[in-house]
Amino acid sequence: MRITVYLMYLFGILLLLTGCPVDEEDDVIEDLTTQHEPCAVSMAELPTTSPLLVINEFKAHENYKRDWIEIYSFDIGPVSMAGLSLWADDGGVGDDQQPWEFPPEVTIEPNDYLVVFCDQNESTEDELHASFRIERDDGSLRLFFTEHAADWESSIDHVDYGFQDGGESCARQPDAGLTWDEKREHTRGASND
Repeated sequence: MRITVYLMYLFGILLLLTGCPVDEEDDVIEDLTTQHEPCAVSMAELPTTSPLLVINEFKAHENYKRDWIEIYSFDIGPVSMAGLSLWADDGGVGDDQQPWEFPPEVTIEPNDYLVVFCDQNESTEDELHASFRIERDDGSLRLFFTEHAADWESSIDHVDYGFQDGGESCARQPDAGLTWDEKREHTRGASND
């Protein structure tokens, strides 16, 4: 009996330290089990009008070595990325991060992938480089029309994610699917199947 009371006491302290609500037991257990799962992702519904684009896979490395985001097109024709932007919200850690706008000449073909490295380097002819980095602890990624930057409701796609350990990427299963999974061997620029 004393062991049970002691364990309940420790569980209560754990709840207070993690900031989980104490009054709703179902929410408490859910918060504790999903708090640090890398691919515990919430997202916008899949787009139903053109451009049919999604954030398909992403990876945040330790010390920002080579973060990246993969965009997938399931549109029926080529999509110009002119007027579209990416943004990473790092949960307030570095509020100075600004959205990054795709160069106007970039297009993505149907059933193809576009990789953007998030390392604050300059884009080249061969690689796209965003002006922001992806936070490892948790955050949000957003693909949107640049002119609607302040309107989250008009996002083409957005993804909220948990802690990234740097060893795996988070990827939709299958491409443009609604399920996310950790991938030890990333499939950057290729099918997640």
